Amino acid sequence: MNDHLITRQVEDYIAYKKGLGYQIKVESGELRRFAAYTQSIGYEGSLTVDLAFQWAMLKPEYSR
Repeated sequence: MNDHLITRQVEDYIAYKKGLGYQIKVESGELRRFAAYTQSIGYEGSLTVDLAFQWAMLKPEYSR
């Protein structure tokens, strides 16, 4: 089991949504990229708005 909080939360969320019958292929990929980013910067806390914006701003060509 992964000890990284956000990675665990992302995987739990994906499993939950799939268990409800949702097919979240694109969303799950993006969530996993976000979790990988938080690991790569050594972030160990809970999700924050600032952290999400920091990740989102890495690709300025993406829309809000």
